[in-house]
Amino acid sequence: MATTLLVRASSALSLYGAGTPDRAARGFLSLENNRAREERFVGLRVLGIDPGLARTGYAIVEEAGSRLYAPAIGVIKTLRGTAISERLCSLEEALLGILGSFEPECVALERVYFQVNAKSAIQVGEAAGVVLLVAGKFGLDVFGYSPNEVKRALTGYGAADKKQMASMTARLLGLEPASIEADAADAAAVAVAHLNSSRLAASVRRAL
Repeated sequence: MATTLLVRASSALSLYGAGTPDRAARGFLSLENNRAREERFVGLRVLGIDPGLARTGYAIVEEAGSRLYAPAIGVIKTLRGTAISERLCSLEEALLGILGSFEPECVALERVYFQVNAKSAIQVGEAAGVVLLVAGKFGLDVFGYSPNEVKRALTGYGAADKKQMASMTARLLGLEPASIEADAADAAAVAVAHLNSSRLAASVRRAL
């Protein structure tokens, strides 16, 4: 699968250690016991993001043997009617909390090439910029995937609808589709797409 590396991690140490999630994200986090994670074989841990100003979906997805887990999944919501700068700051704080708590090894971000509504397109771009900023603070690589790339990774073809995508994502993570908000499901799908892409790349390297 074709991917785009949006941000290359720097060698600088992060200024942010493990922290407490921001109020905007705390209600959506499913915190896990770190010892429980250590007791199972864990591969790559990815933060998937579906960016938006009003609603940003996020999902921490990790490999554990041949299975996938989502120790945290949800939606960061900013307050309508407040200044855009304040809303972006709230998004930044929430993302800092999530990254500090779950320590993913990279970020997978859904890339949107166009929007019918120009205002919505600008807001999505602004939110994506905050994601890149926060990832940079943690020294994490950010990989971009188009919606069609994500669909092909999960269902094998690029024309799957949202219901099919949500159902497949939930099944892969062992969750009930009705328990996941649409934006969170989209974020989880991006993370799964990156894990699939990483597995494929690793297999190719081993074969060479």
